[in-house]
Amino acid sequence: MIKLLIVDDERLVRELIRLSVNWEEIGFTIVGTASTAEEGIEKVDELKPDVVFTDVRMPGQTGLDLARTIVDKYPMIKVVVISGYDEFAYVNEGLKIGIFDYLLKPIAEDALREVGCKVRDAILSQRRHNEEFEHYKREFELNYNKIREKAISRLVYSSEAESAAENLKVFHIELNEDIFQVAVLEYGQGIEYETEKELLEAIRIREIVDDFFSRYDHIFLFERSYPYIVIINNQKDVDFNRLCQDVCRFIAETVPIQVCIGVGSFYKSLWQLSISYREAKSALKYSFTRQSGKCIYFQEILKNQSQEQSVHDVVMKNYSDYISQGMISEAKEVLKDIYDNAVNQNLTRDQAIFMTINLIMETYTAAKELKIDLDNIEKIRTKMVADILTMTDLFEMEKSILNLLDKLFETFRKVNETNHANVLASIEDYIKTHYEEPDLSLTKIAETFYMNPNYLSRVFKKKTKKTFREYLLDYRMEKAMILLRQTSLKGYEVADKVGIQDPNYFSVCFKKKFGYSVREMGR
Repeated sequence: MIKLLIVDDERLVRELIRLSVNWEEIGFTIVGTASTAEEGIEKVDELKPDVVFTDVRMPGQTGLDLARTIVDKYPMIKVVVISGYDEFAYVNEGLKIGIFDYLLKPIAEDALREVGCKVRDAILSQRRHNEEFEHYKREFELNYNKIREKAISRLVYSSEAESAAENLKVFHIELNEDIFQVAVLEYGQGIEYETEKELLEAIRIREIVDDFFSRYDHIFLFERSYPYIVIINNQKDVDFNRLCQDVCRFIAETVPIQVCIGVGSFYKSLWQLSISYREAKSALKYSFTRQSGKCIYFQEILKNQSQEQSVHDVVMKNYSDYISQGMISEAKEVLKDIYDNAVNQNLTRDQAIFMTINLIMETYTAAKELKIDLDNIEKIRTKMVADILTMTDLFEMEKSILNLLDKLFETFRKVNETNHANVLASIEDYIKTHYEEPDLSLTKIAETFYMNPNYLSRVFKKKTKKTFREYLLDYRMEKAMILLRQTSLKGYEVADKVGIQDPNYFSVCFKKKFGYSVREMGR
């Protein structure tokens, strides 16, 4: 039941309120009455009602004084003020204070019941919200480590690494800049454990790894699938390769399960964590002897590929990623590494031709993601394949791929010069038109405008000096401020109007943006 306190200096008015409505029928119980504001606050302290009906004019302190005290001291209590038509200025003042609603004298039974139902629904809605919040809070606390690991895993699995990093702030994790590297620990050669002893040994491995890296605040672990433990290095001033060697060696000496670690390359950009992860997973494929306690470094694999291997799958993936995101310098660097490595491998002519044709096909396939007209490039590609078959010099082959890249990116540059500013302006207009949609995201906009999400993220930040998330949140807060100033909407209603479904999150963002809370605006 919802507890109701009635405060009015006239006994007949108190009785009228009490008897005009069947309060129990609509979910209320009257816990007390008071004849002055001073007595009213004493009853509030004692009875902790959910709702207070109070007259505006009373001897001594006014009903507004009482309302102000209640709102300040017990913000969850709903206050309804009662006034005459000639006292409506008091009502306006009460609304600014933060009262829930008002009633005009003489009090009509229908109006009294309507206000009662309205305040009841608001309280019950808030209670449900609080119960849900407490439920999720308990679930969060019970599953904290699992949820934290899942959030960390999004750094390498999500297409929106910046968003994933932002979400980690919930766990008080602020990533360092320019330090991104991944290692993947594999144990037991992927076999299924058949005995309790073997399962306990696998659990022991995780405990060892957790304990070993626990001293480093910016080395993060997660276990996506058996039998792999992923280790993300974001720690300043550590020799991560040596740490991987040490933990791998210690496990091999402690637990009778075969274990090895694949170590990806060190990068300076957050989005490249996914590349380092793929490199680390790929490195594990080259542990043929499965000697326990061994670290395999992706960069060493690139330098020591066997004669039978032309272009490594992961290198090709990196090459494709750079092209599809419009990063010509990086793509050329990967291409140079591929051909430098090919020289060291002493490839046969047939192997070199096969490798180069694969690169041509990969270049063209990846370029399709740039959303440009490839008709002219198609003609070049067809001629190139024919020319490659007659080449006898590896340098010539490399030069032909570089020529294809130059033509490709020249086409891309021309298209961008014409459309870049217009597209970004259209995207900003799209945000301003669709900011009310809760599911508005960089990925959705990229799909709408047929752009690569990572590329869009970079150019958007370059133009606006903000990430997409920061830009959208700032715009929503500005719209929220306008609504709060120009309408009588409640904070949670405004949050919904600007596309934020969680009122608590909205309140935090609003205060962070403007330096004061939604509630403080009304004072």
